[in-house]
Amino acid sequence: MVNTPIPRSRFYLFVFLFSLCIVEMAIASILLEKFSGMGWSATFAEDSEGYILVTRYFSGEHIPAALTPLLHYRLFSPLIPFVASFLTKILPLSSSFFLINSLLWIVTAYLFYLFAQRLLLSDDLALACSIIFTVSLPLMVWGLPIMVDMGAYFFVALILLLHQRLKTLKGAVIIGLITGLAILTKPTLIAVLLFLIIYHIVRKEAGKAFIIAGVSVSFVLIVYSCLGLGLKDFLGYYSPRHQGIFYVLNAFFFCFNFGLVLICFSWKELKENRTFYLSFLLATLSFYLPSVHNPRLLFIIYPAIIPLISAGAKTLSQRLSDRVNWDEKFLFRLIISLIIIISNFLTAFYLMLTRTLALRSIEDLLRALRILS
Repeated sequence: MVNTPIPRSRFYLFVFLFSLCIVEMAIASILLEKFSGMGWSATFAEDSEGYILVTRYFSGEHIPAALTPLLHYRLFSPLIPFVASFLTKILPLSSSFFLINSLLWIVTAYLFYLFAQRLLLSDDLALACSIIFTVSLPLMVWGLPIMVDMGAYFFVALILLLHQRLKTLKGAVIIGLITGLAILTKPTLIAVLLFLIIYHIVRKEAGKAFIIAGVSVSFVLIVYSCLGLGLKDFLGYYSPRHQGIFYVLNAFFFCFNFGLVLICFSWKELKENRTFYLSFLLATLSFYLPSVHNPRLLFIIYPAIIPLISAGAKTLSQRLSDRVNWDEKFLFRLIISLIIIISNFLTAFYLMLTRTLALRSIEDLLRALRILS
């Protein structure tokens, strides 16, 4: 069997994305430490305590009874802590999560490029998608600490890429198993399962929808049963907060910032892949809106937003090129560069507000304004 070499252009692409990821990770680490507060840092964030408990549980440590409710709640996301528990035999716990999340960050950037390439039928637009993803605020803030959100973003890209490439019934079984692993990474990824069901039903492929749903749900329920988890363990600790239109708009802004304006120029792309975009938006928003309106939870919507931003940037650069007589490629790169700069500055601003100043809700903001007045 002859091994097919990676095309040189593909190799250089991966090197570029790898380098960009490393740079953004370094910037993220610096910002997370500089704008630390509320006990959080580059390794410890709002949900880290629960995932540390789960990792200790899988490592065989005794968990005090008082912490059992939190342990059971976070056991609904067992996959990343389970993997980390093996790495803790040779690395500190925080380093184990950092290594896992760093690798997932790099691999996801590349997987998203491959997905976007098939969706948009353009190498340039796909690369822009991957760049926008890599510099996005949710990755910068929650990608590296002891959290499972980076794993969630990884599985979203992986499932959608497999969905593009595996068209047989055997492929549906594989996608079902991977979707089950995704839900075990973060239960909110049941939204991706809903997307797969909606998409296949719309395309009159109910058999594939049934296989994917049956395999993934059965797999997840078996694992939860083995862990001794029930619905009461989830509902007993689950209490949505920070909900409302203000928080939804806030989440969209911090996830996609200037890119939201560019969507206005991408109607042609939306029309050409309407089934995918509408199905994915419907599925993800239906699970996001009843929950906490936080940017990191909204960001699983990125495969249906970032390609529209990239396509909008291309259309805008074409229109500007006709008016100002500048090179279209230069304008396109300028727009993407602007997104990179804005995203990094917004990350610093977001961390200063939510961590250093501890302004994490409207109530916190109003309280601060009353104090100042």
